[in-house]
Amino acid sequence: MSGINSWYGKRLALIAPHPDDIAYSIGGVVAQLAPLCTLEIVTVFTRSAWALPKSLRDAGSCVISDVRVKEEHAFCQHFKMKLHTFGFPDSSLSGYDDKGERQAQLNDDARISTVSEVLQQVLGDLCPDIVIAPAAIGGHIDHLIVHDVICSLQNNQWQLAFYEDLPYAAEFPLDILTNQLIAREFNVLETVSIDQTLADKCTALHNYASQTDQETIDAILMHAQRLAQACFNANQHVCHAERFWEKSCQYQ
Repeated sequence: MSGINSWYGKRLALIAPHPDDIAYSIGGVVAQLAPLCTLEIVTVFTRSAWALPKSLRDAGSCVISDVRVKEEHAFCQHFKMKLHTFGFPDSSLSGYDDKGERQAQLNDDARISTVSEVLQQVLGDLCPDIVIAPAAIGGHIDHLIVHDVICSLQNNQWQLAFYEDLPYAAEFPLDILTNQLIAREFNVLETVSIDQTLADKCTALHNYASQTDQETIDAILMHAQRLAQACFNANQHVCHAERFWEKSCQYQ
């Protein structure tokens, strides 16, 4: 399949397990595509009990959830994107702790069927040309659910592409990350320079203050830098990049 130039003028559904996943993972490309495409974000798990500032954690899940959705709305409004949210509980409200949410088995989670029903309905209503979903790097149960559901719904009515879930992708050496995805039957679709929109991405990251500290931002930028170093020639002068994948078996 051709790269993201073929997306210009198209309708794209960007699928996010949580508020912040699109900004973290592909915020640079979103800034590039926003003037050229119709972008709609579909954010699945918007009820949460987890926040970075202790004062916000202590305020409880209703306040946290409201803050997180407001952050997502602000991101969408900045780029004139429509936001679709479902109010499903994330892992912090579904019996998982920080360790368990990264080790859970997909088939043990009762949320899958409901998420599948709603995503099928919203994608049917949106009729996107391209769906961009998480690759489920890092094993977070919420990301696994969304990835599995989107793959199960893919019927070649829309092109399906995947982003590298950040900050989880930054936890792995780049060669190991790449080999893991290839072993899962992914092929690189395109690695895209985001140097011209890096400031937009950084602004978006800082605006997710309920979730984001400097360590997270540093990890996201480090990953963007190493992708650029690995995927572009030195004479191309690319310093930051984001990478998209497709499933090698999805068009067979």
